[in-house]
Formats: sequence, C-alpha cells, structure tokens
Amino acid sequence: AFLLWRRQLHLTIPLTAHAKEFKMLVLKLSLCFGELHHWVDESTDPIEYERTVQSLKFAGIIGFAENSHTIVHEETTSDPWPFITEQSIRSAQQRMGPNVSHTNPLSDHAELSRRLRRNQMMMITTATKQKYEEPIMKYLNDDVLRVMFSFLGYKRLVRVSSVCKGWRDIARQNSLWRCIYESRYELMILEDDEDDETAIDMALANHDWSWQQLFVAKWSAERPLRFKRSTDGWRHRTCSFAGCFSVVKSPMQQYRHEKTHRSKSKRQPTTIKLTIQPTTITTKNPSIAGTASEHSARTQPVTPVPQARIDN
Repeated sequence: AFLLWRRQLHLTIPLTAHAKEFKMLVLKLSLCFGELHHWVDESTDPIEYERTVQSLKFAGIIGFAENSHTIVHEETTSDPWPFITEQSIRSAQQRMGPNVSHTNPLSDHAELSRRLRRNQMMMITTATKQKYEEPIMKYLNDDVLRVMFSFLGYKRLVRVSSVCKGWRDIARQNSLWRCIYESRYELMILEDDEDDETAIDMALANHDWSWQQLFVAKWSAERPLRFKRSTDGWRHRTCSFAGCFSVVKSPMQQYRHEKTHRSKSKRQPTTIKLTIQPTTITTKNPSIAGTASEHSARTQPVTPVPQARIDN
C-alpha cells in the first residue's frame, strides 16, 4: 500500500529528488527481491496473496507475467490450449453438472474431446457434483401462484395465462378477475341490501358470471368513450350495473337509467297451485282394493293444500 501510494503521488507531480529516490528503491527491490516467493508463501491467505501480487506488479517490483497463485503449482503440459484447464468453457460446463439446464456451448469436436478426457480420468476441478434438485415449480402450488397473480394487472394476467395450462387455469379464475373488475370499474347490483358487503358477496355468488368476459365486454364498451365528454365536462360512461353496457351521457340520464334497473328488480310474488290427482291404490286384500274415491267413506277426508306464495 505504501509503494502504491508513493507511486501514485509521484505520477501527479514533476520528477523530484524524492521521486528519483522512490524509483531507486523500486529498482533495488526488483533486483534483490524480484521473485514472488520472497513476498508470499503457501500459508498466505488467498485474498491477501492476490492483493500482494497485484501491488508488486503495479509498483514494478515483479513483472506482469509473473505466475499467480492459481498457476504456481501447474505442471507444464503439451496442450494446444494456451490457458489453464480451470479457465476453459469445458471445465465450466463440467462444474455446472448434468442437472443444470443450459444450452450446450461446445461443438461436436469439443464434446468428443471432453468425453475422452473424462474417460481418461483426468483431473476435474470440481469439489462435488451437484445433487439432483427438484424444479422450483413443484413448490409453487396453486395457492402461492394465486397470491402472486393477484398483484398483476389485467394485461400481465392475460400474458401469464399463455405460459402453460396450469397458469392458464389459475389466471382465469373468477376471484382474480372480479378484483380487477372492481378495482377498475364501479360495480352495482340489483339487491335490497346494497350497503352490506356480506349480502353483496352472497348475491354475486348466486350469479353465474364470468368476470373475465364481463371485464372484456366492459373494457370494449368503455374504450371508445375515453375522450368523449358533454358540454359541461361530464365524461361519458357505461352503466354501472353488472352486465349492462348502455352509454349514459349526463348525470340525469344516469339517474333515470339506474332507476329503470331498480324498478325492474322489484320482487313480484308468484302463486303456484298444487292439485291432487286421484291415485289408484293397489293392495293384496281384495276387500279394500279400488281407487281413492271409492274408499272415501273408510278414510279420513283429504284437506286441500293451500296456495303457496313463492317469491322470485
């Protein structure tokens, strides 16, 4: 660190007596201690080893071609590859292991050479081969994906539905599209207890609606009205009742249209008449065989069923 600091200092100022003294010091060190083993040994920490080597190289005490810690003990071999084996793509592919999904970066000739080297039991610079790991999608069950998809907008939800069949089934669920519909558009239903959230949820559950289709229809009806406004600045919009896409152009028209919906939703009682048809009674005793009218004297009189009032 001292040598580097002095070197950087003298690079920014003109050559002086101190700079000449520093250069003479570097020259003496390179002549007396110009080899790497004078500065580090086998017990040196790898990080400290690399820092020391780089500092000596930048100071000019050792040459830039001096061997680093990774190739000090490398034996000389007759190989056309000019670099060490650990830095080759072949070695990197072997370290990744067979269970890692990746495209094969090697040509046919290189792949054959890799197999020959493996058969010859040459040194592989990997500590342990990777164990088999299950795909992460096995841990992402439907509940986890459903929570993740709930944070998506309608555009991204449509895109993820094209990934696979499992994602498509989850992305098309009514619960997700209902949240998207309610977050983007106002929703009104024809129920008596409109202020009660529980009643609204129960009412919506009774309707067999596809919220995705409702959203697409609502979006298609609202899109042409994005920039349309009345003379007083009121924005044109569609009806807020679910399933109705009528266009309203003023607050009064909206009020009258909603009033029409509420007038149609009034419950009308319906009367259903229940009549009794005479039924033939079959029995093994011939003394009591016959129809219900023939045995009216021996049986209790039948009380007529009152009319039932059933609401819609």
